[in-house]
Amino acid sequence: MYFLLHIPNYCVVKFCMQSTGRGTQISILNRIPETHTKIQEMTLKPILKRVCFVVLLSTCFATHGSEVEWLSLAHAEEIALTEEPQVVSFNIQANAFDEIAESSMTLPDVQIRSGLLNFPLQHGGFQTEGMTQLSFGVRQNIPPKGQRTALFQKNEHLAEEKRELARDRRQDVLLDVRHAWLEAYYQDRAVMLIVDSRGLFVDLVEIATSLYSVGKRNQNDVFQAELELLRLDDHLTHAKQLQREAYLRLGQLLGQEVTIPVTDDLPDWNSVPELNQLKESLRTHPKLAAIDAKKNADGAQRRYEASNLNPKWAIDLGYSFRDGKLPSGESRSDFISASVSVSLPLWSRESQRRKMSAASLRADSKTQSSISVLRDLNYELTTAHTQWNTLSDRVKIYEDQLIQQSSDNAQATLGLYRNEGVGLSEVARSYIDQINTQLAYQRLIVDRLKVYAKIDSLVDGLP
Repeated sequence: MYFLLHIPNYCVVKFCMQSTGRGTQISILNRIPETHTKIQEMTLKPILKRVCFVVLLSTCFATHGSEVEWLSLAHAEEIALTEEPQVVSFNIQANAFDEIAESSMTLPDVQIRSGLLNFPLQHGGFQTEGMTQLSFGVRQNIPPKGQRTALFQKNEHLAEEKRELARDRRQDVLLDVRHAWLEAYYQDRAVMLIVDSRGLFVDLVEIATSLYSVGKRNQNDVFQAELELLRLDDHLTHAKQLQREAYLRLGQLLGQEVTIPVTDDLPDWNSVPELNQLKESLRTHPKLAAIDAKKNADGAQRRYEASNLNPKWAIDLGYSFRDGKLPSGESRSDFISASVSVSLPLWSRESQRRKMSAASLRADSKTQSSISVLRDLNYELTTAHTQWNTLSDRVKIYEDQLIQQSSDNAQATLGLYRNEGVGLSEVARSYIDQINTQLAYQRLIVDRLKVYAKIDSLVDGLP
């Protein structure tokens, strides 16, 4: 398979892509015309390398006519949030409290009793004594007024707390996945940038060697150029290590190994509202909602303890069977009985009041916890908003000035070196500065998006 690439002012480059037993090979069939200078070659080679990189990447990920697969940020978020273990755990706990709440509204089970009463031990039998009887009865206990409602409300609030904790966990996972995906994106760009820049240092070695061969430079320039190339290779090795670690972190959050690269498309996160507007959204944060739910559960617990000061009721119904006859010859009559009993909290009143006081104190502690958490959230939001503004200003400086100036400086320094105006160390330093400037720009872009993700997590979704 052949590809033609037209590069204005240089040449038409013909690529050949062949599938062999060892894999796919890409070769350039024509060379740069010999009339071009070494500086022109150094400008052209990064372009050729990027074309080769794109073509090679396409052949690596495409099999049997399929398209290249990329991991988008939206897809990563979907994978991470699907069946996230901690979220599932919180939801299960919430469902458990819902079940307990429903069960708390039922009355206690009916008690059934039966027995033989007043049976003579020494003389006679079941018919001898008039009070001998078989007794059957039922008893229904009725809880104190308000107790079942308080238990229902307590468990409903505990279920709400677990659901808010699940929502908070989802936001934390979403933030972590976004940060990990953006870090993988940055590490990909860093590796690609260093790989692209390596050709410049290879050409620098060739230029130093060429000038040394004609006596314009000394051998020390050749050694220094080779040393700078080795340092760049070491930098590349370290960058690949960081890239691997970034993908491992992303895979940990997704629950599976990431075998495809992240996309080149960054999310369209370009602006955030004013700080005062964002602070109004903090009061709906799931951390605060969970604390409020727990506080309401403590309030329901206090009402439960207060209900124990109300009387407890019980209703008894009984039936007794007798056998035998009266002196008049008539059969003995059976008995039926009904009674109502009440339990008065005379001795436990002080104990119940202390339990009520404890529940109230726990609710008050949740109020203080809510104030503390809100302060922390305000601090995090204010810090993130400040970082957003600062990073936005720095990104603009890089886009308007630094990137272009570092590139112009590198080209100018190389021209001076060819004309013996500067030493090789200045050329190497200018190219290293260009690489660092481009890496710093990419880092600013990624860091700003991470801050946006942080603000979005704090306010539960930016408008």
